[in-house]
Amino acid sequence: MYERTDREVAKTNPGSPNPPAVITIQIERTVHGPVAGRTLAIDPASGARIPVAVSIQRSTYGDELGSAPAFLEWNNPDFVHSAADFMRAAAKETGTFNWFYADSRDIAYYSSGKMPIRPSNIDPNFPTWGTGQFEWQGFLRADGSPGDPHPHAVNPGSGFLANWNNKPAPGWSAADSQYGYGPVYRSQSLSDRVRALVARGAVTQTDMVNAMEDAGTVDLDGSQLVTQLRAALAGATLTPAQSQALSILSAWAGNGAHRRATVNQNQYDEGTAVAIMDQFYPRLAHAVFDPWLDSGQFAQLVSLIWLNDPPGPKGSSYDAGWEGYLQRSLQQAVNPALSPGYSQNFCGSGSLAACQSALLAALQGTIDAETHAYGSADPAAWTCARSNQGRGQCNPAADDIVFSPVGLENLPNMPWVNRPTFQQVVEYPARH
Repeated sequence: MYERTDREVAKTNPGSPNPPAVITIQIERTVHGPVAGRTLAIDPASGARIPVAVSIQRSTYGDELGSAPAFLEWNNPDFVHSAADFMRAAAKETGTFNWFYADSRDIAYYSSGKMPIRPSNIDPNFPTWGTGQFEWQGFLRADGSPGDPHPHAVNPGSGFLANWNNKPAPGWSAADSQYGYGPVYRSQSLSDRVRALVARGAVTQTDMVNAMEDAGTVDLDGSQLVTQLRAALAGATLTPAQSQALSILSAWAGNGAHRRATVNQNQYDEGTAVAIMDQFYPRLAHAVFDPWLDSGQFAQLVSLIWLNDPPGPKGSSYDAGWEGYLQRSLQQAVNPALSPGYSQNFCGSGSLAACQSALLAALQGTIDAETHAYGSADPAAWTCARSNQGRGQCNPAADDIVFSPVGLENLPNMPWVNRPTFQQVVEYPARH
């Protein structure tokens, strides 16, 4: 193992009362990559507990410039003349990214990456011994041809390509740390809108920009769960307050389930629904899964995949969560023969009546929490406004994007939008 100790002096800004600080960094590196931590493991030979270093192996480690050939070809108008040329260049990109191409004839997509081929006797969900017998068996072929096993597409039947860091293709395995692939992902907020435009026809650039902006303010919890919630509660006996809360959520979902302020910049347009969903979502997760998970197990699962990824200072939101687990569980409660479905019927443990009882308890708990937070049982008082300061009250300021300070001045916060990371575009000159 390679080991090194570095010490750096962190100087303070002129005029600061704090003295310079000495920062010590211990660097440890194995043949598989940097050491991420240390723990104890069971020696498979002796059964004894032994100390081990944990390293995260990365296919591009030590080959960070391996992407250069792809960019050299993409940026060369003498090389890229077609979707096929684009694909061949994309196959040389070793980083895991989504790439798109469009010209007057074709649209294309390629999911790049230097993908390792693992031995068949390991489980990617668990750590693997780095003692030599479980090493990678090379890398997945990448040549940009029609038979390239990487996810790719040219002129799909849908008429469009959309991606928002979602699963790139059916049957494509998730990363070792990804447990959220399922029937729900934020890309649906975009693809649903684009699909409607394509069906209408004559799509303009303005239409596409509007679709992106409209998708950027969608609350994924509301857009993907309210319909299933109503279906699961069909036939159940609701109190007037419960019926009113469910109707508010349904109207909001029917309008797109947005978190935005277009009428009054100081409060969300349908703030009552936003406030209700913010309180209801965690209760819904507990209502469905508490019979199967004790508090410790629930917390452990949350540590692997967030309960949800709500709006906040970084902007990018709903990149992971339990929405897919909940949507499928609610659908399966109504239709036990659902395919694909889970091995167990989680909501109500197979009893629709028990599921409805748990859902209504979660809804009533939400109503009680809102009544306490706002001091009123009238949903009209449950606003999501910037003037709200009480504990448990909804305030759009909690969603605002916060910019990192640069230089002497700070940029003001901006209202939330589910922003992308960045979009990089290369435009080639027209051929005559």
